[in-house]
Amino acid sequence: MESLIRRLCGCRECTIDELLEGLGIDRLEARKRLAQLVREGLVEKKPDYDKRKMVFRVKDELCVGLS
Repeated sequence: MESLIRRLCGCRECTIDELLEGLGIDRLEARKRLAQLVREGLVEKKPDYDKRKMVFRVKDELCVGLS
C-alpha cells in the first residue's frame, strides 16, 4: 500500500494506467487498494475531461509524512 501512495505522491494526479506503470502489482489488486484509500479519505478521485478518465490525487499532508 505504501508503494502505491509513494507513486501517487510522485505523479501528483494520475490515471490508473499511469499509476501502474512502475509498480509490480496486479491491476485488480491495485484498484482494490486504491478504492480503499479513497474510502478512507486519503486519496481524492475526480474526472479529467481531457483524458476522459478518472484521476487520483493523494492528500498533500500524506506526501509530506512519507518524505
